[in-house]
Amino acid sequence: MKAQLDFQKSIRKKRIVYKVTVSLLFNRLIDNLIWGVLIFTTISVPLNDNNYLGISYILLALVTIWISVGLFFMNKLVLIKGIDEVENRKKIIEIFNQKYASMQLYYSGQNIIHYQDEKSILLRWGQQITLIYNGTDFFINLATLGRHDIKSPFNAISNYCFLKNLKRKFETDLSSTKNI
Repeated sequence: MKAQLDFQKSIRKKRIVYKVTVSLLFNRLIDNLIWGVLIFTTISVPLNDNNYLGISYILLALVTIWISVGLFFMNKLVLIKGIDEVENRKKIIEIFNQKYASMQLYYSGQNIIHYQDEKSILLRWGQQITLIYNGTDFFINLATLGRHDIKSPFNAISNYCFLKNLKRKFETDLSSTKNI
């Protein structure tokens, strides 16, 4: 992984937080510049009296809203409460090995695990799963990767909903195992 996670800040904020580097600052500057131009364009078009607000403006506004919400959910961590640290780790790794057999597993220290596709291709984007363990609980993030393994905000909402469903499934399986 190129960027290093800040473990304590990520847990405290329930978002993926990276350690600050020059490349991270440059990437954030470019992201904010593109996002700012998109928002400025969306807001300034209706303020101009000569423009007709047609279907193209509505599409631009919808894409801007979609990307804005996607940027919010892109680094969001989903908290899953567990019972036993060792059993949680085994169970979640088993679930991900079944669902994402093609992904490579990377350990980034004792409390952080990454799964990542080898390469993104034209019609199939890659994915990256980040698991952060904190005692019996753990946090999960699922990100869709575009070209050059850059996180994409377009699929962030569906990824977040998938993780919420996974949380329900994991907690249901855990409670059924506990009752046996």
